[in-house]
Amino acid sequence: MMKMPKYAMSAAEAKTLADFFAAHAGTTRIDPPDAPTRRLAAATDDEDTANRRDQAMRVLIDRKTFCAKCHVVGDYRPPGATATVGPDLAEAGRRLQAEYIRRWLADPRAKLPYTPMPVNFPPSGEPLGQDLLPGASTEQIDAVTDLLEYYDDYLRSKRSVREMMNP
Repeated sequence: MMKMPKYAMSAAEAKTLADFFAAHAGTTRIDPPDAPTRRLAAATDDEDTANRRDQAMRVLIDRKTFCAKCHVVGDYRPPGATATVGPDLAEAGRRLQAEYIRRWLADPRAKLPYTPMPVNFPPSGEPLGQDLLPGASTEQIDAVTDLLEYYDDYLRSKRSVREMMNP
């Protein structure tokens, strides 16, 4: 499994580097909202959003087809060798921009050709996991992306992931 190296740089140096990469890619770097803003957004969500996040969580904790088959989700670690376990999803919303998460979920190999991650949200045909998260693949991707953005706050508001897997 490829891991991101750790660099000894200040926050200002990291911002300069991120600005450089964004300029090189012809995009604008978007800073993620700070924690208080994110918590406020999570706290003011309506019931429909909360229900959709619950459904998206069912995708994350699914061990047959979706995320928990390979990824660490909350206090659950999938069986298998450490090298075959995907990254802990707890960091995704803090480390990655929502648009990147959407593109990654839609077609992981377009972003990283040698990734072992499958296409769980196919662009054509019947979307997978209709019993877990009903909707078109794009709607499923949006719901999972939203959940990952507010993952920490969501988990704090719920019980253990292991308990959710075994109701």
